[in-house]
Amino acid sequence: MRVFRCLTLIAVCATVALGQDDTPRFEFFGGYSHLRQERITSEDFKSVNGLTPAQVRALLGFPITTNQGKVSSNGFDLSATGYVTKGFGFTGDFSGHFKTDNVTFFNQPTKSKLRDFNFLVGPQFKYFNNSRAAPFVRALFGARRHRQTVTNVLATATDEYTKFAMALGGGLDVRAGKHMDIRLFQIEYLPVFAKDRRVVATDGVIYDIRGGRRNDWRISVGVVLK
Repeated sequence: MRVFRCLTLIAVCATVALGQDDTPRFEFFGGYSHLRQERITSEDFKSVNGLTPAQVRALLGFPITTNQGKVSSNGFDLSATGYVTKGFGFTGDFSGHFKTDNVTFFNQPTKSKLRDFNFLVGPQFKYFNNSRAAPFVRALFGARRHRQTVTNVLATATDEYTKFAMALGGGLDVRAGKHMDIRLFQIEYLPVFAKDRRVVATDGVIYDIRGGRRNDWRISVGVVLK
């Protein structure tokens, strides 16, 4: 029994001593993610049945939508990183964010269902050292699959596209064990570059929506397995 205890103690001490310099070849992250993105406003519409937003307001007495600012959606973030040198590797990232919200469209209470998926890949640099904390930075590139459906008493319309997107940022991992870290935070700027598009509602109304860069942010926390 004493021999077993001694061997156990030696193994634990060796793990602590050697684990400080261990650099993982692969890491897998999974956790909660929060996406903060720009709302569609009246100014984002080029026209509605050929009428500009200003003409629609002059004709109806109210704007296409009174929504402004940003909308927050919750979801998940999953990623895998393979290191080719100590600290430098490549990351593949997949995240999904969801939001059901009440908005206003043509002066009517409207239900909005928002779904966004990001498929990204790119380089990552992580600073491994003798402390428990390991900061990292990365630049990921890929695509976003966006789908937003709005429904009210007038009609239902769905705006959807798959366009180029990026994730630029970093975060901080803290060692919780030899094969596990806690990701205290991961903060990234997520621009998406949508093009002009046309949406036809169920009542036949045609909406032409402007493209351009939309400036979003993503914050994630979770667990890293290595």
